[in-house]
Order: sequence, then C-alpha cells, then structure tokens
Amino acid sequence: MIKSVIERLTMLKLPEAIFGTWQSDLERTLAEIKRHLRPDHPKLHEFTLPERLIPLTVCYTPDSVLYTYRGEQVRARFRILACDEFSLVSEVETTWLNDQPLWHIHFLSENCYWVTVDLDWGFIYREFFIKVSGSPTIQAAGSESVDREVAAKN
Repeated sequence: MIKSVIERLTMLKLPEAIFGTWQSDLERTLAEIKRHLRPDHPKLHEFTLPERLIPLTVCYTPDSVLYTYRGEQVRARFRILACDEFSLVSEVETTWLNDQPLWHIHFLSENCYWVTVDLDWGFIYREFFIKVSGSPTIQAAGSESVDREVAAKN
C-alpha cells in the first residue's frame, strides 16, 4: 500500500498540481480534529457549529488565490516559493480569511492536500482539501468570474 501511495505522489507534477479549484474536506478535517481533542474538550463543539460546516473553496492561479466562503469572495496574491515531489511552500497575502502568510501544502494525491492550521488558543490541526475542478477559470486579475460549478455550490 505504501508503495502505491508513493508511486501516485511521484506522478504529481508540482507546482502545477495546485492550480484549479479546491474545497475543504469537512469530514476528513473533523475526523482529524477529533483524533487530537478529547471528547470532553470545551472547544470541540466549536468545530461542529453550523457556520463551521460551510465549506471553504480556494481557487489557485499562478499569481493569485480566490477564497469563497459563506457567499463572500476574497482575492489575494499568491506565489510559490519552493516545491519538492510531495509538497510546496507558498507565500500568500493575508486577508480576513487567512492570517498565515506562508503555507506548506502537503499532497496526499493529485486530488487531496492538507495544510496546518494554528489556532490562537494553541491548537494545531490539519485541514484537508479536495480538488473539485482541474483548471482555474479566473479570467483576469480583479475579475469576479469563478468556476460556475463551484459558485453554484456556495
């Protein structure tokens, strides 16, 4: 099994694999959180609140990222700094949706990645994303055009 995972990952074409539209994998992320917090932890309920169960959609292009969350969209500058066979490091303009300027994106496959999220109360967890569209449809810098399929879901 490990060999097949490594074979799939080595077929990744980084950094190009990141380009396209991704959506948070709420089920996998919540399972990750529950693995690390006790069932009676006072903050655990915050992860199951209805507003937390709205998926975040992220569309990557070579120079920007477009976040869609709760019907609002925010565009930020995005730049790949480095990559290897399994991950990439990027610099991202901070916004109200993202206060981490550096992302280390770890690929599990060509259709799944995770990033580390560091909460202000000291809890660190992995948030997972799955690919929903292979190529970005952002037309131009400043354009509000988004992949119709993703926009319809949000």
